Amino acid sequence: LLQLVEIEEQELDGLQILSQQVGDLCENINLSDVNLNLQGQSIPAHKRILACRVEYFKSLFFGGCNEETTNSIHLEPNTPLNST
Repeated sequence: LLQLVEIEEQELDGLQILSQQVGDLCENINLSDVNLNLQGQSIPAHKRILACRVEYFKSLFFGGCNEETTNSIHLEPNTPLNST
């Protein structure tokens, strides 16, 4: 039982480290590969992270659209940005 608890703690530590690393990636503008332009603001982002969280971005960046090759996307206030 003690070994099982230790394994679960190690898995939790690994998830916390991964979560921190993904958070660091999201905050690092030098590693972003797209800018989202909305209401006069430019927000650096990551296509793959957006695509795995929001179906709209998955279709936009990886569904054969012109936006696959651009680094700047203009978003309207009514753009469907609900996470999946």
